[in-house]
Amino acid sequence: LIPYRDDDFSQLRNLAGTYNFSIFSVSNVLAACDKVGARIKPNDHRFRKLAIWEGDFDNFIYLDVDNIVLEDLSPLFQLLDTYQFVVCDSKIAGNIKWVWKDSLPLREKIGSERVEYAANTSFIASKKGALSLAEIESQIDVIDHLVPHMQLQCGEQPLLNYLITTSEKKATS
Repeated sequence: LIPYRDDDFSQLRNLAGTYNFSIFSVSNVLAACDKVGARIKPNDHRFRKLAIWEGDFDNFIYLDVDNIVLEDLSPLFQLLDTYQFVVCDSKIAGNIKWVWKDSLPLREKIGSERVEYAANTSFIASKKGALSLAEIESQIDVIDHLVPHMQLQCGEQPLLNYLITTSEKKATS
């Protein structure tokens, strides 16, 4: 579990034993995620999701807490033999409204194909290191120029779409 706030975790720690989960608590990683997020949408701690690539697991499935799992997800790990990113739907008509504003300058900057990708990043299967905070931080100046084109209702979703589509690593949905 990646905490989105730095509250008292005693209640979460009590639940961790019952439900068999651990709490990601590498404070410098969470602080780095917050720093990236502050440049895009201040006080939105959903950017802590960027910590998933810095965690303990070689292969992982990340789910936002509002996802409901109805089937076994373990077969998705086989996709990670071929792809570095497996996300919820992408290139679905209408998804773009949750990622990018309709902006010709954006299409000129990153290309129409990357804009149309528009994945829902509430679900991500990936591999440790497929993205790193160092990579993200190295692109922060480019990202700053993209912020006016981002739809920020879903917080980090435009940033993750940009990072996935510009990573030159294989992705599917």
